Amino acid sequence: MPLAGKGFLIAVTTVVAGLCAAQAMSNAWAKRGPDVAAALSPYAAESVQKQAIRSLRAHSGDQEIARDPGTFAIARKALSRSLLMTEAAAVAGLSSGDPARRSAIFDAAQHLSHRGRLLQGALFQYHAEEGDLSGALVDLDHLYRAYPETSAIIMPVLIDFFAQQDSDKAFQEVLQTGPSWADAFFREAAQRDALLLRLARLRGSLGNAVELQPKTDQLLAGSLVRAGKPEAGYALYNSYLAVDRSENAAGAQSIDWTTAYPPFGWRLADRFGFYARVEPGGERIKVVVRPGQGGIFAERLIGMSDAQGAITVHADFAGDERVFARLSCANQPDLAVEQVLDRPVVRLALPDQDQCSIVTLSLGGRAWSSGTGIFGTVSRVSLSAR
Repeated sequence: MPLAGKGFLIAVTTVVAGLCAAQAMSNAWAKRGPDVAAALSPYAAESVQKQAIRSLRAHSGDQEIARDPGTFAIARKALSRSLLMTEAAAVAGLSSGDPARRSAIFDAAQHLSHRGRLLQGALFQYHAEEGDLSGALVDLDHLYRAYPETSAIIMPVLIDFFAQQDSDKAFQEVLQTGPSWADAFFREAAQRDALLLRLARLRGSLGNAVELQPKTDQLLAGSLVRAGKPEAGYALYNSYLAVDRSENAAGAQSIDWTTAYPPFGWRLADRFGFYARVEPGGERIKVVVRPGQGGIFAERLIGMSDAQGAITVHADFAGDERVFARLSCANQPDLAVEQVLDRPVVRLALPDQDQCSIVTLSLGGRAWSSGTGIFGTVSRVSLSAR
């Protein structure tokens, strides 16, 4: 049975139609040449193959591959002259109106060591229509590896493939081989909120055996947070991005000032008259808020273990009551506490920490235009028992 409904199969067919058009354009000289060569030479198998491709394209639309007897006859003629004409095999399978013959052609063709672009695409369509997810995915992988210029056609269908139920195992098996399209796949698929949790599980199943680019993991983790799934996003960050992973383990205390991979690292303000900058040595941040400026100058997500329920902020703003620290639940922003940083040490704890394992710590301040600026430092943020 097909992998999905009509809409998906139209997308699959569109891939093959696009490959057929690309094949025709790559042989521009063949507009007249194949017909002449095929008529003059009884052995011109390649010329007849090109003629078959032209016939397939002429009888097909952008979303439909024609089952045309005339096209099948031309493709069969090319194969009778040489079994090396793999694209003719593709045309024969695509144009055949006999399901049994079509199956026999593709079953034989998939054992060929050399496959042209059109044959690989035709095998993909055949496996998709037969409901063979693993076979179809391997076909797409081969097509992408051999013909990377087809990525714009293939990637949307790869993502539609992943959207099908029960596709996770097939994707895991192919991704474990380290295909060149792995990063592009995760980045594109992460744009669909409905796929995010499955993508996170798929990424986790690959472990460190598959090394994605850090910006890919960051995009996926950040997308999970944006979609209201901070626990999954933070777990992915800890597994693949955290510079010092012991920082977030149970019993860890200090949170360093790394700015890599926000929102899991610090997001620091950096504009004229309003900034927070990590000082040399990385032990504290310097904060400057000029008159008329203000807002959040430092913010990040923090994972809280079962043994940790409070966050302590060590700061020096000379008793200035215009600076504050706000602790809120990442997936319940209304669950929050806020305190003024007018003392060297301020401790914050949510009233119901059991409901929130990932919190957002925001440090901010505002200097009125008629007053003085705010100048100070934050030297340490630490986790502790409630």
